[in-house]
Amino acid sequence: MKFDLAIIGGGIIGVTVASLTKARNPALNIAVLEQHLIGTGASLYGGAVRVPLGATAAHRDLARRSEELFLDLSAWAGPLPGRHIEIIWIVPVERQGELRSRLVSASRPMTASERRRLCERIPALVLSAGDAVLVGETGWYGHPGQTAVHLVGHLRRQPGVAVYEGLHVVAIEDRADGCEIVTADEQVFSSKHVVRATGPWLDLQGARVPNSDLRTKKISAFHVDLAPTDNDPAIVFVEEDAYLLPDSSNRRWIFCVSSQTWDVEPSRSRLALDAEDWALAEGTLRRHAPALLDHCRGGRVFCDAYSATRLPAIARDPQSVWSVHALGCSGAGYRFAPAIAERTIGLFHETLPGVAMPS
Repeated sequence: MKFDLAIIGGGIIGVTVASLTKARNPALNIAVLEQHLIGTGASLYGGAVRVPLGATAAHRDLARRSEELFLDLSAWAGPLPGRHIEIIWIVPVERQGELRSRLVSASRPMTASERRRLCERIPALVLSAGDAVLVGETGWYGHPGQTAVHLVGHLRRQPGVAVYEGLHVVAIEDRADGCEIVTADEQVFSSKHVVRATGPWLDLQGARVPNSDLRTKKISAFHVDLAPTDNDPAIVFVEEDAYLLPDSSNRRWIFCVSSQTWDVEPSRSRLALDAEDWALAEGTLRRHAPALLDHCRGGRVFCDAYSATRLPAIARDPQSVWSVHALGCSGAGYRFAPAIAERTIGLFHETLPGVAMPS
């Protein structure tokens, strides 16, 4: 049980780190240690869209590079689960220029006839004269958990790869030539390098989070009990930081709202939709799709780690030459996973051969 690289966390970030590392250097011995099952945790809940959007130049660089690396991963592991999806951006007219500057790809306002057809296609949608409606390149509608499971399926077929589920890591201990990883059932794994990709599970003995401003934030989504079609678009309400996502396989829409509940524990049993979530959802739906209010039935709640800048915390452990953190993905772990993975393993370029970004 001695490895070149051990990744703690089997969500989309941890699995992508393992996959990109193995794809670049097949000779390395790699372990993935997940406390539950691969693709659970924050990666489990619902669909996600890789949208060509970034609040800053740094975010847009992550988005661009990730799409390039997703193509590489598809070539290595086979086509990743998901499909292209049209994205409709609804934003106040006076803010459309700001939105267009944040989009990685080109966009344009819908024409009057296109707006009419959109409302005929999705009758619940209400557009006002103050709304600009933008369209551009399609996004990719996938599922972070399913993508992680797909990549692990290919990883398991590679020599020198071990994937352990149901192992709860409780401590990381530095040694002269690497780290020892201790689990709750007192197993010990040795690895020259360690990547900690534990999502919102920030507390771990011997792990010194480099970014002290990381906080866990609640993420809430309602289920809308109306059946979309496979061709329906994702609709983003930019001003409200909310979106509607067609979940045609389950014959419902998912309506995600931006909860402002912070510092929650990453435990599913302690998280639930509440009156504050409903008030946020009601405010947005009353403005943009009031007919959906009577069709909201249940939903899903989870959490993620956020940084003040909304950029991931990719850094060496401040007291260890062997350990690196990839945390604080701020709800964008799926979109940015390959670029995060590349930057993470790039920190080992001096001691882990063949993993740095090709020149």
